[in-house]
Amino acid sequence: MKIIKCFVLCMSTLLILASCGSEDPITPNQDISLKEQFDNLVERAGDFGSSTSENTEGHRVDVENTIIVYASNRDGYTNETDNWEICAMDLSGDETNGTLQLTDDDDYECYWPRVSPDKTKMLYYRVPKNRREDEYNHYSLWMMDLTTFVSQEVLPLSRYNWKRQGTADWSPDGTKLVMFARKADGQQSLFITDIDGNIQQEIHNGGGNYTDPSWSPDGESLCFSKNGEIYTLNIATNEEQRITCDIFPDYDPYWSPDGTEIAFESYKGPGTGCRFALGKWALRSVVLDQLPDDGTCGQINVATRIVREGGNEGSAVPRWTNDSEYLVFHYGANCQKAHLAFIKRDKTEFTREDITGRKYGKTSPDIVEY
Repeated sequence: MKIIKCFVLCMSTLLILASCGSEDPITPNQDISLKEQFDNLVERAGDFGSSTSENTEGHRVDVENTIIVYASNRDGYTNETDNWEICAMDLSGDETNGTLQLTDDDDYECYWPRVSPDKTKMLYYRVPKNRREDEYNHYSLWMMDLTTFVSQEVLPLSRYNWKRQGTADWSPDGTKLVMFARKADGQQSLFITDIDGNIQQEIHNGGGNYTDPSWSPDGESLCFSKNGEIYTLNIATNEEQRITCDIFPDYDPYWSPDGTEIAFESYKGPGTGCRFALGKWALRSVVLDQLPDDGTCGQINVATRIVREGGNEGSAVPRWTNDSEYLVFHYGANCQKAHLAFIKRDKTEFTREDITGRKYGKTSPDIVEY
């Protein structure tokens, strides 16, 4: 498909090596680049005990440029349903030959992967087995070293006596994290930390619960959801600006790399049939230079556009490509399990058929380009 050609992936070469605590990591070769190490992993896959020739043959080692990481309940070793683990995917292949499992621990579920800007580390959250992705009151933040594929816990809830936490994201320079957390007194704030989880700044200007933060491309601002509306905040001045103003609850905003637009998901009401509880979700965005100059809310809707909206479907957690031309997101319609899809910024291209199969669930994708 045309969109697939735009996004051939380089990381069919990530191996199913790490776990939420791997005991037998591959030793990195310090004399070659990280990209070369990824490329070499498929050749070393036969040395990994849980892998098989069926799982390692046929990987697209000649593709370049991009990988997608995401959470899935697909067992990467057997192609059967399993607990939720972090996977990496090569879009040029099928789900058998193009997907590799990065975590493997039957006692835990792993969600929300986010790869560092220098592509040497990956954040993700871990919860006890059979806990859902939205059970933030059980989350602990982990970090995987993508040169050794060993994971370490960064932030257990107990460290700051938090009651819930989630959706950590990297600063553009890779030196900081931002996340939301609910403190013992019930206040839910944003926290900026260093990569070891040491708090540098708490953000709470009143008005309710802060959630789903991510960074502007220059690292000077944040976008986030507060009480179901999207805001931006200048980190230095602590000045907030509300950028959505309508009846739809809005979440998971992400700033385009060119700095001109913020994409997010909007809840449009309950679904029908077996999708009733999941609801209908649309992808929307705000074009920032179309916001009113006076900062009022009355005309903000003129800057909000629909990127993807269907009848009985859910489109959520958008992530931009580096050229700001495409969004990857998780998508489900009617009774289908959520899988991954691409849409072009101008809505002229949308694909869902061959990126991943629909037998297993997929959620919270991150896109990484070389």
